Amino acid sequence: MKKYTIGEVAKITGVPTKTLRFYEEKEIIKAAMREDNGYRLFDEENIEEIKLIKYARDLGLPLVEIKKLTRGCTDGNCEHTKETNKKIIDGYIAALTERITQMQNLKERMVRLQKRGPYCCEILHQLVINDRKEGEK
Repeated sequence: MKKYTIGEVAKITGVPTKTLRFYEEKEIIKAAMREDNGYRLFDEENIEEIKLIKYARDLGLPLVEIKKLTRGCTDGNCEHTKETNKKIIDGYIAALTERITQMQNLKERMVRLQKRGPYCCEILHQLVINDRKEGEK
């Protein structure tokens, strides 16, 4: 199995090396294997884990929650956590649904601004002003 240096993993995943070290220190990811000289070596499984964590972070999930999801059960018996995990997942789904709604609303506002034109560099300011004008109509 191919092994990757921390620099290679950073390029593959888009996660900076400093962040990878932080994730390892805080046990958000599994500890990397070490060479005799102390350099970290990652495998494909580590890379996939890091990609999932990056994806979760990009969606706005906090590291504390991501750690809960990545670390799982330490004793190998997950029976006691199934209901808790279901609640956590339900909460994530609700939060993501809300975020999607907010992003769709922002997209609609930006499209209206784009169609209305002309616009200058103060786009956020213009969104507020244009929303007020639309409310007056």
